[in-house]
Amino acid sequence: MKKAVSIVLMVILGIILVLGITLFVLSHSASKNFEKENLKQGFIIFFERQVKSEAGENLSELTSSSLRECENRTSLDLKLDTENVTVLCQDIRDKGLGEAIGGAAFDQIYDRKYNCTWEFWHCIEGNDAKFLLSGQFQNDLDKFANIFLIISLVAIVLIFLVKHSLKSFFVETGLCFIIGALIAWVPAHVLYQQIKLQKEMFILFYSSVMHLAIGIAIVGVVLFIISFFIRNKLKFKPVSQEIKTKKKKK
Repeated sequence: MKKAVSIVLMVILGIILVLGITLFVLSHSASKNFEKENLKQGFIIFFERQVKSEAGENLSELTSSSLRECENRTSLDLKLDTENVTVLCQDIRDKGLGEAIGGAAFDQIYDRKYNCTWEFWHCIEGNDAKFLLSGQFQNDLDKFANIFLIISLVAIVLIFLVKHSLKSFFVETGLCFIIGALIAWVPAHVLYQQIKLQKEMFILFYSSVMHLAIGIAIVGVVLFIISFFIRNKLKFKPVSQEIKTKKKKK
């Protein structure tokens, strides 16, 4: 009975560790991808491509028209779908129409404050997914990454406390590291391969996932190698069992 409970407990802790590692890798990598300057650069490239595609041969005419309006003004007020964007005339002159509008639109969306906490889907539904481009979302990703890292560390400590030998501890922990890294990398790789026009906005995310996953997988392999140098004879009682033994002696 005790052995069955121990096995179930180890399986649960192993699953928690794998999920913690996977979610830490994804949330940490996404947080890096959603830093303002990184995201802005990708957004502007995507926006300029859309402007060129929709305006076509009329792009130069639109630019000339905007510059004429800027002769006696310092900024232009434009409407993009549901966004009212103020674009500086100097930016249009220096950067071009597409980059100037894209940069102004991004800054406005990124700096906006959204009224939601953990219920992300409400912000996404109510703001046409613009919340995903906000600084608030980037900060939330940082918080999630820290939470999942703590969960992973706690799971490792608990596995150590309930294991009967160092060898089995290193084997199971190393296996969880490798599985967690693979589970994080595979969907990120598939997503990146499927994306065509928006690769610029996800390249940093994919790169971060890949490097972090490789690092964690290497740690898992090292733990496996260490386990081969530990003899099975070096066994110890779990902390819970040690406490029970001491109580009986008293």
